[in-house]
Amino acid sequence: MTSANIRLKCRACICTLDAAVGSYDMRKLPTLAHKFITCTGLIVFEEDEEQPLPSELCQACHDQLEQFYAFRVKCIAADIQWRAEILASSDAENPKCSLDAAAPKVSELDAYTDKKVRKRRGDKLSTEQLANEETEIELPETEATVLDTIGEQCVPAKPAAPGFQCNICDMRFLVEHRLQAHQRQHEGLMPYPCTEAGCDRAFNRFHCLSEHLKQHSGTSRWFSCEQEGCHKMYRHKPTLIMHMRRCHKLGPELKSHVCEFCGKVFNSTAVLNDHRYTHKDKSELPHACQEPDCSRRFSSREKLKVHMMRHAGIKNFSCPYCGMRKTTRNELKIHMNYHTLERTWPCRFCSKVCNSSGNLKMHVRTVHEHARDYACSYCERSFAKADTRKYHEMTHTGEKPHECEECGKRFTQPAALRTHRKIHERQRKDSNSAVYTLLMTAPTDTAAVSVVQLDGGS
Repeated sequence: MTSANIRLKCRACICTLDAAVGSYDMRKLPTLAHKFITCTGLIVFEEDEEQPLPSELCQACHDQLEQFYAFRVKCIAADIQWRAEILASSDAENPKCSLDAAAPKVSELDAYTDKKVRKRRGDKLSTEQLANEETEIELPETEATVLDTIGEQCVPAKPAAPGFQCNICDMRFLVEHRLQAHQRQHEGLMPYPCTEAGCDRAFNRFHCLSEHLKQHSGTSRWFSCEQEGCHKMYRHKPTLIMHMRRCHKLGPELKSHVCEFCGKVFNSTAVLNDHRYTHKDKSELPHACQEPDCSRRFSSREKLKVHMMRHAGIKNFSCPYCGMRKTTRNELKIHMNYHTLERTWPCRFCSKVCNSSGNLKMHVRTVHEHARDYACSYCERSFAKADTRKYHEMTHTGEKPHECEECGKRFTQPAALRTHRKIHERQRKDSNSAVYTLLMTAPTDTAAVSVVQLDGGS
């Protein structure tokens, strides 16, 4: 077989590569080559080979490799969590207990951690470089996070171990900037703020801050769509590729993921998996809130994190129009649309126009579908919204959690408290108006009294 024919074959399944579908060349994608070596233990190519092995993967094999690599990272993360919990419980029972007693294979994690992972500029890496422990490539964010977690939580305690310790919760970190980011979270702030003067942006991840700082310095790289008449630009190449597939029908056709319960179609497995929880009981959701008197559960860790921020009262995003603060950027975006009305959602059944997609869905369910999914625990009434049911049940229990800070009067609903506050505002306004009137008329009255006194004196 000639070298030209070899280059037209997939390295994994030996199928002939289809130019219309596209392929992935590991010579030009060092991160993909790293994943291939990590998952298979095989070499990608050797510089001195007379007839080199193929280095390209077809679309199907590329997707399988990504899934396999993601599964590997998930297993490592789970193993870290288990070992950390075992270490914590062991420390509680015996302060002198080391990680080795609970985790006999910690040396394997240490060997994994000790591999130095650094960035290297360049388009190509040799197999010897990729196989070496000192390989200098940029790992995907997920594995980099796992490595950081290993370094922060799973290094056995040593008498004089270097590191930085939090003075609030005693957590230790290997690098100082992670300690600073951790302490900002104790204060209810985003961990990584922008260091440029006059910029109030902040981020959850360090690499997001790094990309943001590149915009300030003018070194940020943008990827432009080269199709005629299209001037779209993206910060990340995968986003551009997705744009090409969706808008210009270039590359492999997007897979559709269909819900087996209701028939809805989604663009990714992750979104479909999250949607499936809507067909299950709330008690089956995997992530539970640990706050006392809160039984909420969520389908993803990110949703739970946002919920915990609400418990803590963290609202990092401020509206430039009215000053109202929101917990997430998406909530702020929805709120700002009420001011700008840049986008509206008309109802297809009536003339109603809503300011958000959520309000439109609720309008359709309550007005046109007459949905009543939330039944009262004390009587036979049912409601379209969970909040409506909650306030109704308070009429049974007598709860009035919202108190006026001026007069002490209590209310069931926050809207009723807001209406009540307007009474105090009106009273203050009337009082100020009366005082102003007296001040304006006071000089005239004083002059009249002086005239009377003069007449009496004469």
